[in-house]
Formats: sequence, structure tokens, C-alpha cells
Amino acid sequence: MKELATLKEMYVVTYVGLSDSEYNANGYCKCKLCATKNDALRKLKEWRDNEIENLKSEGRDYEILEDEEDECRISWCGHGEQLRLEIHKVVMP
Repeated sequence: MKELATLKEMYVVTYVGLSDSEYNANGYCKCKLCATKNDALRKLKEWRDNEIENLKSEGRDYEILEDEEDECRISWCGHGEQLRLEIHKVVMP
């Protein structure tokens, strides 16, 4: 078993799309492993801002359901479409 001192904290930013209308978009996921929490916060903000810009450019009426430093939920199309972004701390050997 690895000694606790050799374990390293890292952060995973997750992107999960939920869709009532598009089969291929429902459950679409991606993630980014970051060495620091600041890197993870920047990635979450980048994905958040890009998604909002896309929604605006498509003329979609969207609602931000949660907008915290380490979690963001955006909904559109009557809550039939959603995006969930979260930061998770992980311990790597």
C-alpha cells in the first residue's frame, strides 16, 4: 500500500450534458484532470462561459440554476436541456 505522503491531490472538472431531445447529446460527458484547484476553477469557468456564449449566439433562453465557484448548472428549452459542470478533488497515487 502506498504511503499517504506519496499521494497527490488533484482536481477533475466534469462536464455532463442532459438532453430530452437529442439522443447523442444526452449523457455526453467529458472531463479534465487539473494539477491545482486554480487550474480546475479556470477550466470550469472556460467551459461555463463558452456554453453561455453558444446559447446566446443561438438565441436560446437559458436559466442558470446554480453558479458557484466549483459547480454550475445551466438549463434551457424548458429544462429539457441541461449542462452540469463540477469540480471534484481526487487523490492520485
